[in-house]
Amino acid sequence: MAASSEGGGIDLGYVADGLVLHLDGILKGHNSLKWRSLVGRTSFALNSSATAEQNAVSFDGSGGISPDNPVPADFSSSTIELCAQFLESQTYAHIYTSHNTPTELSLMKKNNGFNFKLQTGNNSWDFTNANSIVTSPFSLSICVDGGLLNGVNESQAGNEGWSAQSDYIAGSPGFPYNAKIRIFSIRIYNRKLTKAEMLFNQQVDNARFNLGLNI
Repeated sequence: MAASSEGGGIDLGYVADGLVLHLDGILKGHNSLKWRSLVGRTSFALNSSATAEQNAVSFDGSGGISPDNPVPADFSSSTIELCAQFLESQTYAHIYTSHNTPTELSLMKKNNGFNFKLQTGNNSWDFTNANSIVTSPFSLSICVDGGLLNGVNESQAGNEGWSAQSDYIAGSPGFPYNAKIRIFSIRIYNRKLTKAEMLFNQQVDNARFNLGLNI
């Protein structure tokens, strides 16, 4: 299986084919005021709502961060992956939105799962183990064909209505569902990963960030 070799030639071990955004909590870039993608030219300016940690960036729920070069990704053909830990229990949480349209790949937490695009209409997956993560570290992979949460398959499809948001990670000023979250990694692929590829990446997350998961 192909591996990612971004970050100055350092092989991080992830699937590389189709990777268009890779935010890594350990390799954040050389500018302490920005979180730079390891692929492409996108970076996110850190602000008072975001704190850089040794292996992550944490968000306090007061807002989020936005990119200087947004990465377009159609929900019907792309995959988003998140390795993170909620800082408190949240039923709903904005994690990532792109381009202020309902066709762009996004990621929001809902009660029993996650949405992969804005607005209703076959836009989310529920997971049988969703309630087990609460404030524990987790690794998620999701696309229109399905997903894995800590190596466990989705249970069923769902619908959830979200108003359109611009390009942000962890929310926007004044938005009621900003995420209080520690993010170890966010990855976007311009194709739908297979379940085997999702599992492979989650195993890399588990080892890289010492999550202690049984994957």
